[in-house]
Amino acid sequence: MVPLLPNPGICFWTKLCEFNDIDGDGNIDPILVYRIYKTPEEGEDTYDDGYTGRIRIIIFYNDTKAIIRAITGDLDGERSTTANNAYFNHLVKKMENMYHDRHYGFDNSYDFVPRREK
Repeated sequence: MVPLLPNPGICFWTKLCEFNDIDGDGNIDPILVYRIYKTPEEGEDTYDDGYTGRIRIIIFYNDTKAIIRAITGDLDGERSTTANNAYFNHLVKKMENMYHDRHYGFDNSYDFVPRREK
């Protein structure tokens, strides 16, 4: 049995955050990754696995902020992944790696390419 998290809520994944120069222009392009866990008061146990909670991946690039928002679940129909109007191939590769490393259960029905937010 997986233990309950001590502090349900928001948790930054420092091992998945990046502070690199992705495009080689001499500026750092930070990528922040954090999860939002449901609290027991919301009617669901909060387990530390890749199929509970929500995740945000944020990149700051050329004075623009791109956000990928994902909801996961045990079944494919429970999962969704959306992005604001600008996302980058680097983030799609990052999501694919996170999925294969069992960090998070992304909706991969579109080859990890998020659908545009409405």
